[in-house]
Amino acid sequence: MSLIKACVKYPLRFISDAIQRRDEKQAQKKAYAKTGITLRAAKRKGKRVNGSALYKQNYAKSIKPALARKERRDKFINEI
Repeated sequence: MSLIKACVKYPLRFISDAIQRRDEKQAQKKAYAKTGITLRAAKRKGKRVNGSALYKQNYAKSIKPALARKERRDKFINEI
C-alpha cells in the first residue's frame, strides 16, 4: 500500500469507527428503553419477563442496521 493511500484510509477508518461507536451507544439506549417499557407493562399485568434475554433481543434488532452501514463503509474504504 502506498503512503498516499494509507494517508487517505487512516482518517476514513478512524471516522468510521467513531460512527460505529456512536451507533452502538444509540442501539444500547434504544434497547434499554424498549426493555424498560416492556418490563413496566409486565409488572402492571403481574407477569414475569426475562429482562436479560429481552434486552439482548432488542439490542440485536437495534444494532443490525448499524452493522450493515459499517460493512458498506468498510467495503468502500477497502476499494479506495
